[in-house]
Amino acid sequence: KETGQADPGRAGAVRNTMKVFDMTLAALMDSGNAPLTLDLSSTDYRHCPKAGEPVYTQLMTVRKKWQVFSTKMEKLLSDEISAKENLSWIMKNNLQLLAEMNKAVGMMQKQSEQKVKWLLYAQVIGIIIGVCFIILAVTTIVSMVKRMDMVKHFAEQIKTGDLKIKTGLESSDELGIIGGVLDEMVDTLGGMLTIVFENSRNLNQASHELTDISEQVFTGSQEVTGRSESVAAASEELSTNMSSVAGAMEEAAINVGMVTSATDQMTATIDEIALNAEKAREITTGAV
Repeated sequence: KETGQADPGRAGAVRNTMKVFDMTLAALMDSGNAPLTLDLSSTDYRHCPKAGEPVYTQLMTVRKKWQVFSTKMEKLLSDEISAKENLSWIMKNNLQLLAEMNKAVGMMQKQSEQKVKWLLYAQVIGIIIGVCFIILAVTTIVSMVKRMDMVKHFAEQIKTGDLKIKTGLESSDELGIIGGVLDEMVDTLGGMLTIVFENSRNLNQASHELTDISEQVFTGSQEVTGRSESVAAASEELSTNMSSVAGAMEEAAINVGMVTSATDQMTATIDEIALNAEKAREITTGAV
């Protein structure tokens, strides 16, 4: 009031400011949207979380003082009779309300700085943890590559026939389990090949013995064949000598003929035995 008359424009501006203060105080205390400017028709809003202690208690003190202060302001704007008295009270208690509000703002600022500090700590810790995970991942990858090279070397040695090689993987993870299985496989394979080698050596020795026996049989067959030929020659000579007495010795000639026939059969049998022995020797040689 400058001329003693009410100014509706300025009164509306004051009431608008009071409303902005009410909205901001309520948003700070109980969570809500606070206007960013005094022009409520075009202002943007920012969401405020509910205040924690001790800020909430301080804002409650501000609210109590503001309730009295806003009542005085409303009377000042609407009651011309007591305007001077209300204006005097407002001027006297104005700084106290501002001091309480500034105190609450300072406390909120400290809380915000503390949150930013903790957020910074959390970011630093997160970065450290991330670096640790990266180092762990790189170490794991290097370890896996190294152990895969060990498996590759193991496979190359197996390819050359070295059955005494070991993987060297003794960890408890999947690669360690695979390494243990491969080592057991090589040991088992080495034992099986040892048995096969022993059986092959025994078979070779038996084949040599069978070859010797076959040679002996063949030699005996040749001797029998020679003797049979001698018998056949003697029989023929006997048949010639007895031809002059054919009549008297007919029965003897028949017997000699039977002996010759039997000898031929024996010769054929011996030849067959010799042939079978030769085949057995060839089979034995092939088996060796």
